[in-house]
Amino acid sequence: MKKILTLLLLLYGSTLMAQNKAVAITEVVDKEDKVPYAVEIMVRTRLTAAISMKQGYNAYDRVDLQTLVTEHNFQRTGLVDDATIKKLGEMTGASLVLIPEVAASDDGKIYVAVKMLDVTTAQTMMSTGQLMGSSSDEVDEGCRLLVEKVLGNGVSTSSISAPTDEPVTLYGYLHIFPKDVGEFKTLPEQLLSAINKSSQYGYDSWRLPTIEELSIMRANSDLIPNLKNADYLCSDSSNGGYARLVTTDASVEQRRLHKKAIYNLLETEDCIICDSIAVAAKRVDILSYLGYKLRSDQYPSQKFHTTSRIDLIQKYSKLFKIHARYGYLIDEQIEYDGPITFIHLRFINSNGTESTILLAREWIEGTMSYKDINYTGSYLVMLVAELPSEEAIQQEMQRLSKQQ
Repeated sequence: MKKILTLLLLLYGSTLMAQNKAVAITEVVDKEDKVPYAVEIMVRTRLTAAISMKQGYNAYDRVDLQTLVTEHNFQRTGLVDDATIKKLGEMTGASLVLIPEVAASDDGKIYVAVKMLDVTTAQTMMSTGQLMGSSSDEVDEGCRLLVEKVLGNGVSTSSISAPTDEPVTLYGYLHIFPKDVGEFKTLPEQLLSAINKSSQYGYDSWRLPTIEELSIMRANSDLIPNLKNADYLCSDSSNGGYARLVTTDASVEQRRLHKKAIYNLLETEDCIICDSIAVAAKRVDILSYLGYKLRSDQYPSQKFHTTSRIDLIQKYSKLFKIHARYGYLIDEQIEYDGPITFIHLRFINSNGTESTILLAREWIEGTMSYKDINYTGSYLVMLVAELPSEEAIQQEMQRLSKQQ
């Protein structure tokens, strides 16, 4: 009886293994040869482990690609022909081939791109990428996220079809329009303006590629729908040709979330985000509030403080359509002469001109009361706050995304 049960379990396990899709993982491609070999091995190993953990898949990284590496220069180009893909399938019994590629970024991180190929047709079924750190834990998490992108909903060989009508992203930064917009002798300015005004595919900063960017596109032509072997318009070339638009900016939605995250962390939207700071301007009535004194409810939030820095005032004051008689306060000096308090205020306007006024405050003897002499009007105060760290902003963006 025990022998029968054991045989049944073995048969059941064999049936499950047969139902699983086998994925062969190739050597890691490093076109620039800037990523340490130890990191490349770690990427391949973690991808193998992550795929093996997915129900319905088995991963194999013991693929002998020595001949492929030497004869086809695979690790430098990442290019494989249809016959080689099919040979890999025969060698491993795999129905899918995963080709990982790594590139080093300027901030010390690595970008890992993967392509999933169908062995039977040699077509690219899925391509995506992930920016990650190079430590063991960061690579582990990054590869897990990559596999989730590729196999999250399962990959079916019957789902291979024409490329989807969505932008392709190369190396995590170069977003490419999914189709040519026409053939032109010069930049189609009106068409480009209309495309950006309508925020097609979620971006409003589409433009012509540079010669360098077009070279990157051609090197990855298997990932880009219908990229022709023909002349293309470039922003730094006068040659005519087809127009395939690109952008390296964040999408409209990403920018909206980024700004909303900053506002949340600053605890106010009553400011303008500029460079590495947030700025605000407030009007102060001379008779009520002297110097930098503001009511607590006049501050955008507790994150802000007043500034008298002339460079900041000149740089940002034109952003605010708010006016006062005396401009922005940059200096305040107080002198006492018996019952009279003299207050020297110095102001600067956005055009760089300065002005001064002298206020007199007469204290009534024997009381805490006073009267101001001669002056009415208002002046401006600039307030600034440092922006939160990019890490804090990204965490807040993730929180906002989950709420949608």
